[in-house]
Amino acid sequence: MYQISPAPSAGYARTRRRQRWTALIVPGCLLLASVAVGRAVVETQAIQASAPQIALSAAGVAAAVAVMLRGPAACLAAIGALTVLRVIPDVSLGGGVELYPADAFFGALVCWWAVRAAGGGARSRGASSGAALRGTAVLVFLAYAALTLLYVAVVDPGRLSVSSVSWLRLAETASIGWLAATFLRTRQDVNVVLGAVAAAGAISVVLALVGGAEEPDAGLLGVRGGGVINPNALGLVSGLMLLMAVFGALGPSLLHRVPLGAVAAVGLVQSQSVGSLAGTSIALVLGLAFIVPSSRRIVPGRWLRGGVAVGLAAAVAFGLTSLIRPENLPTSDGFQSGSGGARTVLAAAGLELVERNPLIGVGWRRSEAPDVIGDPDLNAELRSRFRETRDQFFPDVSPASVHNAYVQVAADLGLIGLGLLAWVFVSLGRGIARVLARVRRGTPEWAQLWFLAWGLVLIAVWWNDNPLYGAQPETVLPALFVGAIAGVAANRAAARTRT
Repeated sequence: MYQISPAPSAGYARTRRRQRWTALIVPGCLLLASVAVGRAVVETQAIQASAPQIALSAAGVAAAVAVMLRGPAACLAAIGALTVLRVIPDVSLGGGVELYPADAFFGALVCWWAVRAAGGGARSRGASSGAALRGTAVLVFLAYAALTLLYVAVVDPGRLSVSSVSWLRLAETASIGWLAATFLRTRQDVNVVLGAVAAAGAISVVLALVGGAEEPDAGLLGVRGGGVINPNALGLVSGLMLLMAVFGALGPSLLHRVPLGAVAAVGLVQSQSVGSLAGTSIALVLGLAFIVPSSRRIVPGRWLRGGVAVGLAAAVAFGLTSLIRPENLPTSDGFQSGSGGARTVLAAAGLELVERNPLIGVGWRRSEAPDVIGDPDLNAELRSRFRETRDQFFPDVSPASVHNAYVQVAADLGLIGLGLLAWVFVSLGRGIARVLARVRRGTPEWAQLWFLAWGLVLIAVWWNDNPLYGAQPETVLPALFVGAIAGVAANRAAARTRT
């Protein structure tokens, strides 16, 4: 007996039409963008390439387009990997504008969103993504930072270009989180992104070891850093890889968790980053302490257990720092003459700027301007407080950022901006806690979400030791993590609704 297949539904026909449009529009947009960017790069950089270099570049472009056509998850994975592993140099277009390799995949991701939005797919998939984690606080923070650009335009118009480009990068990075919430819907999707980040991080550790070993007087693991990313970023990524291995974010098998953890530990030691050691210790100890459900708690009381875990984490971080970089401890005799003393001076400079501009700050990314942080009156005050610190550590001699994201936000945006950033943390933290409470413990999905949550804690601690920029690992990775949590939670909510 023959069975007659039913006629395709209207929804199936719309899906097929959307797929055909995708097959035409996305490559076309990428081709036009590649031609435009390539022409701009050639004109601004005066590039003269040989035939082998042109062939290699063409092969790289073909591989990149192939990844882009694999879908949004592949684009997000490429953004994460290329942000961590910057083996391809950035291209400066002047006026403070630089093109990063990850920008091409961000453009492809926007194309995927536009095509799905035109076909109705993005609305149906992304409509519930804001239910679990709402981005209102993030939008308000970005809007307020944009308003401070008006202040920069009035008091320091020469700084406006740099501040505006930086704000646009930060806004672009935040949009990566929203796009991740739209397209990362399953554990497999998130694994693609996390696997790419882990692979890029492992390569960074290897390159750091090779680069460090080539330096004179290199020790067992070489001098600090030595790779394609700066030591602090290397430490951040290594710490995240260690959390991936311990919490089983990529799966329960020890075949990949043990090697990943070993490489991550080597990367942490090689980075010698105090912020990374502290952040990893705190996130790891707290994550392990709270991994036991409340009904089977070892130490009675959630807050008591948290306090014990924080104390243990602080002790671990202090011990590791004593072994790896003892000169960065305040109790060390060489603290004032080391990088720890320099960062103390810079942080004090930022706090002084907050005291002088408490409400709205000096404007986004203006605190690092030489005429602001290098103000003679400000530095005279710093010298009276830090009499034993070397002269080259003061910002009027060596202008630098305040080297602390929270002090930077307070100096740039005032107490209003710092309060809005705190609102972002509280809002996202409460949403993530709700998501974790709805997932059964011990499952691979829960392990993945558990890592994402404590990975964000690691990054939040790491911000205490580093400035805040857009399109960098310390902002792109949290955007991907928050978006992944929101996307998986929305997919679970939609599945419950269907059933």
